[in-house]
Order: sequence, then structure tokens, then C-alpha cells
Amino acid sequence: MTMLLKLQDCAASLLVKTAVYGRDPNWGRIFMAVGKSGINLDESKINCYVNDIQIVADGKGISYNVQSVVSALGDDEVRLRVNLNVGKGSGQAWGCDLTEEYVVFNSAYTT
Repeated sequence: MTMLLKLQDCAASLLVKTAVYGRDPNWGRIFMAVGKSGINLDESKINCYVNDIQIVADGKGISYNVQSVVSALGDDEVRLRVNLNVGKGSGQAWGCDLTEEYVVFNSAYTT
């Protein structure tokens, strides 16, 4: 699987999408998506950010202003940045949140 497809898997994670929609700064959901993707990594090197607010350093949750992160998760555009610190490459994938309205709308009809 290419790195691009692995990044897309992370962006498509239902747990990540619902965390963004619910404004839940649960970085474990992001780690789950990255780990499940099959990306070669060392968990103890990972740094994670929500709209430039660091929430994980060296694979461990750090102290941060929870309300600032909750607010950032409510922005029209939310950037989740995960630095694996294992090489010089980088990638980007786009996704969207998953709302209750979306689920209801798409479950209310048949094709």
C-alpha cells in the first residue's frame, strides 16, 4: 500500500471523523488511525497537533489548553498534523467530519 493510501486511510477513519465533529481532543483516536494504517513508525517519536496546538510529544499526551483544542476542533477547517519523526518525507490527505445529520440522511433512503 502506498503512503498516500495510508494517509487517506487515516483521514477516512470514522473514529477520527467523529472526534472532530464531537470536538473531542482524544489523541488516542488519531494514534489508532495511524497505527492501523500500517505506516512504519516508532510510537515514542510521534508528535501530534490540532491546528498548530501540540497535544502529543514523543508519543505521550502533554499538558495543553483543552478549551483551545476543543475550540480549534470547531473551526470550519481543522488540521490534524502527525509528525512521525522517522524520515524526511511528508504527505497530506483531506477528509471531512461525520455528523449525525449525514448518517440519518444517508440511511433514510434506498437506491
